[in-house]
Amino acid sequence: MPFFILYLLKLSVSLAVVFLFYQFVLRKLTFYNWNRWYLLGYTLLSFLVSFIDISPVLKKNELVSNTMITWIPVFAAGTGNDHAGNNFFTGWVIAGLIMAAGSVFMLIRLLFQLLSFRKMRMKAGFVSNNGVNLYQVEENIIPFSFGNSIFINRNLHTEAELQEIIRHEFVHVKQRHSVDIIWGELVCLLNWYNPFAWLLKGAIRQNLEFIADDKVIETGVSKKEYQYLLLKVIGNNQYSIANQFNFSSLKKRIAMMNKLKSAKVNLLRFLFILPLLAVILLSFRKQIGDTLSGKKEVAMVFKSVITDTVPSVQVPNEKGYYIDIVDSKGNCTLVVKDKNKKEVKRILLTKWNENKEYFENLYGELPPPPPPPAPPVMTVDAVDQAPPAPPAPTAPVKLPAHVSTVNINNEIATVILKDGTKEKYDLSIPAQKKNFETKYGKLPVPPPPPAPPHKETMIEVMGVKMVPDNIIYILDGKEVKAYEVTMLQPEEILTIDVLKGESATSAYGEKAKNGAIIVTTKQTNVKGAVNPIYVIDDAISTKEASDKLKPDEIQSVNVLGAENAKVLYGEKGKNGAVIIKTKKISPAKPVSLLPQIFPGNAVKAEKDNC
Repeated sequence: MPFFILYLLKLSVSLAVVFLFYQFVLRKLTFYNWNRWYLLGYTLLSFLVSFIDISPVLKKNELVSNTMITWIPVFAAGTGNDHAGNNFFTGWVIAGLIMAAGSVFMLIRLLFQLLSFRKMRMKAGFVSNNGVNLYQVEENIIPFSFGNSIFINRNLHTEAELQEIIRHEFVHVKQRHSVDIIWGELVCLLNWYNPFAWLLKGAIRQNLEFIADDKVIETGVSKKEYQYLLLKVIGNNQYSIANQFNFSSLKKRIAMMNKLKSAKVNLLRFLFILPLLAVILLSFRKQIGDTLSGKKEVAMVFKSVITDTVPSVQVPNEKGYYIDIVDSKGNCTLVVKDKNKKEVKRILLTKWNENKEYFENLYGELPPPPPPPAPPVMTVDAVDQAPPAPPAPTAPVKLPAHVSTVNINNEIATVILKDGTKEKYDLSIPAQKKNFETKYGKLPVPPPPPAPPHKETMIEVMGVKMVPDNIIYILDGKEVKAYEVTMLQPEEILTIDVLKGESATSAYGEKAKNGAIIVTTKQTNVKGAVNPIYVIDDAISTKEASDKLKPDEIQSVNVLGAENAKVLYGEKGKNGAVIIKTKKISPAKPVSLLPQIFPGNAVKAEKDNC
C-alpha cells in the first residue's frame, strides 16, 4: 500500500474518532469555548498523529510484548505487492488520482466562493468602522460576517433587530471565528471523501453559533425575543464560506440556549480523549516481523540461524532485468531490478506463478536454481586420548645446613642464607655458575617436557567409531580401506561385528592386534562402491595410488555418492568419488558429513520457506 494512501486512511480514522468523541461526549455540554479548542486542536493533531511512531518508546521500555498492547491491532500497510503488471494505472494510482481530483474540485469551489464574496464586498456600501467594518448590501441577503467585516441589508430589518444582529455578528468578528470556518473548509478539501470530515465542518460551525448565541444572551437580551428574531431571519445564504446568522439546525440552537449550564466537574470529560489518543498511537505503530505479537526472541534466533539460500543474480536476463528471490516474512518474493540495479517491482512468487506467461513476457524468465552446494569435506572428529601422566617429580636437592632457600628464575639464582644474607648468581655467566656450583652443588637436571597429546582420526558408521590407522576393515570377507566402508548406505548393511584382542588376531593375524571391524552387506555387489574415481589433492588418480598413502599422510577423506560426484566430475563420477586431501594441502575447517552419508542418522534441520 502506498504511503500517501496509508496516510489518508489513518487521517480518516483519526478524524472519525475526534467527531464521534465530540458527538457522544462533549456536544451537549455548555462549555462552548472548550469545545471550540477541542475541535480545532484535535482535527489539527489528526494530520500529525499519522506520522508519529511510538515503536522506539515501546522497545526502550520493553513493552512490545505487553499483553494489553498486543490486543490492539496494527493499522499498517502489508509487505507484499498485491498488484500485477508494470502499468502506471494500477488500483492504488487510480485511487490516488480520484482523491486528488476531488481535492482540486474542492479547491476550485473554495476559490469561487472567495471570488464571489470579494465581488459582493466591492459592490457593498461602507457604513462605519467602529472597530468592525460594517457594510450595506443592496441585495436580499441574510446578515453574515467574515473576517473583520459584517454585511447587512438595513432595508429588511427594524432598528431593534439590527442591533441584535450586529451584536451577534460582532462576537464572530471579535473571536475570529472566520479562522475556524476556513479550517473546516480545508479539512473537507483534503479529506473530502470522508463523511466525518463534513460532519466535523458542520460541528465547528454549529459550535460557533452556540458561542455567539451565548454571548448575546449574557448581555441581558430576552431569550424569547432573540429566538423569534432567529425565526424571522432564517434562510439560505449564498456566501456559504461566511459565518451567517442563519443556521440549518435552528432547533438545536434554541435547545442549547434553554439548557442549564453544565457543572464544572464535567470538564473532566475532556480528559477521556487521552486514552483514545493512546490507542490510536498504538494502532499506528510499526510492526516488524512478529515483534509486537510477543515473538521477539524467536524471531531474533531464526534470523541468526536461517539465511537466504538463493544467491543474488549477477547477470541480467534476456529482457535486461535482474530478478532476485528473497524471503519476506516467510513469503517468497521476487525483486525485479532494471539494468542499473534499481528496484522496479516486488511480486509474490505465488502471484508470478498464477500469471507466469504475462510476467515472463514483461520481465523475462526467472533465473535457474543454483547448483547444489558441494558436500562438505568429511574429516573425522579429532579425539583426544587420555591426558599423559605427569612426569615423575625430581628428587629433592639437599641444601647445605646454613642455606634456607635457593630460587632459580631465568638463569638468575637467588640464595637466601639462614642468617638473612641474600646472594645472587647469573648462571648464564660461566664464572658465576662455577662459583655457585662450587658452593652449593650442581644444578638438578630439569624433567623433559611432556609429550603432546596424541590425536587419532575417527570415523563413525552407524554408531561404531572406527580408527583407520590402527584397526582393519573387512567388507564381505575382503580387507578394505576405511573410506570404502563409509560409501555404504545403511539399508545395504546386514551386520557389523567388532573383534578385539585375541579374537581379532586369531582370525586375521598380527595386523588386527588393535581390533577389526567386519561388515557384511545384504548383497555381494556394494551399491555406490563399484569402480569409483579417486581424486587426490584435486587431481584424478587411481585406487592404487590411494592405497600407497600412509594413514598419517591423509588429512581428510570425502566420499561422494554417484549423484553428487556426477555434478562435480561428469560421467567420470557416475559410480561415485573418493576425494582424498593429504596433509600437504591446508585443511578446511572440519565439517561432519555423517548426516549426508547416512541420512537415517541425520539431524533434522530447519529450512526457510524459499
